[in-house]
Amino acid sequence: MNINYSFIPWLRQGLATKISGDSGEGRATIDVHLKLNNTTISKTAEIYGPGDVLGINPDAIINTGPKAGTNNFEPNYLAYIEFYEEDFPWRYSPAIGDVEDNLKPWLHLIVLENVPGDESTYTFQSVTSGPLPTITLTSDYRDVIFPESGEAWPWAHVHADKDVDGIPQFIEDLKENPDISISRIICPQKLKSDTSYTAFLVPAFETGRLAGLGKDTTGVDTLKNSWTRNDPDIDSLSFPVYYQWNFATAEYGDFEALASKLEYGTPYGVGKRLMDISNPGFGIDTSNIISKTINFECVLRPLQFDHDVWPKRGNSLEYYYFIQAFQIYDLITQKTSDSNNQKYYRNLLKQVNKIIHLAKTAKPEEVLAKEAIEHIKTLTKERAPKNDKIVFFKNQIKLIKNDKIVFFKNQIKLIK
Repeated sequence: MNINYSFIPWLRQGLATKISGDSGEGRATIDVHLKLNNTTISKTAEIYGPGDVLGINPDAIINTGPKAGTNNFEPNYLAYIEFYEEDFPWRYSPAIGDVEDNLKPWLHLIVLENVPGDESTYTFQSVTSGPLPTITLTSDYRDVIFPESGEAWPWAHVHADKDVDGIPQFIEDLKENPDISISRIICPQKLKSDTSYTAFLVPAFETGRLAGLGKDTTGVDTLKNSWTRNDPDIDSLSFPVYYQWNFATAEYGDFEALASKLEYGTPYGVGKRLMDISNPGFGIDTSNIISKTINFECVLRPLQFDHDVWPKRGNSLEYYYFIQAFQIYDLITQKTSDSNNQKYYRNLLKQVNKIIHLAKTAKPEEVLAKEAIEHIKTLTKERAPKNDKIVFFKNQIKLIKNDKIVFFKNQIKLIK
């Protein structure tokens, strides 16, 4: 079953679709024409605007995101509020939709962080001299939580559960089934993790702000914004509240946010399994190959994957002692606790680790020998501490006087 959704930037119905201008004093105007016999009487009438609204019926609100009391809201989501009536966010807006099809709603949603005992950002008064509860912001906080005056329109839209083929047809569809869509206002503020918030629905026009504070709106520009960044007027920091609810965010985001934090890595051995090839059968002679094992490649492999090659023939005993020579690693590890020579031994340990890595790779022996020699040269550049019990590479790599261990330089020649 396929469900199609459509999003409409704004919607108006009724008299609001006939707005032709504004009175300049807080209300939008429409042109009214009355025809009596052969006489037409034309008048300009005002319609209700944000300055006439002193409250919102909570029944008009059908959902909030998150729901009130939620304590684990995903911090990478945005808070929102939804209304049953599709035209509600623009019903009392005195503005006219511009040529770019943008229309500012008469409501705006903000989300404020709750810090017990801290009034450095805002204060809330449930009982005031005006008709509505009030929040008073600091100037710095106001300039952060509100968008630029011309950027409020994108944060409201109509959500329809169907394909919309033109607004006139959509209006007709609503008459048949008013439940196919809702309106939504989103708060543009990015949330923090593990934080308590209160969301407030406030007026977006100055006439609505003043009316909600119980103040006179006479002479106020109809289209003036309820907030202005960097406005020095202290009175402009107070806003009436139409609706509010509390919630808190979780420490982490949703699954997508968590998945985006994953980093690519390849644990040792992924995509390979060590396989014994000392006696593979089928008449294959492995008596004189350098290594008796090879990595068997799995079906699932990392993006960056090195394929093993069949070991070349050579003196397997000498290859064995070539690996054994790097057991000096254990001796150097014990020496790193010597505080006087700690830096020297750490550097030595780093270089030997590189040699051990080379020895364990499946590179051709000739390349392995050349690279190992280069690292040994690096080891010999530094002077060993006096009375060093470790037999230093520069002088010999016999390690222990034992007829089974081949002198390292001769070993390299044998590998070549």
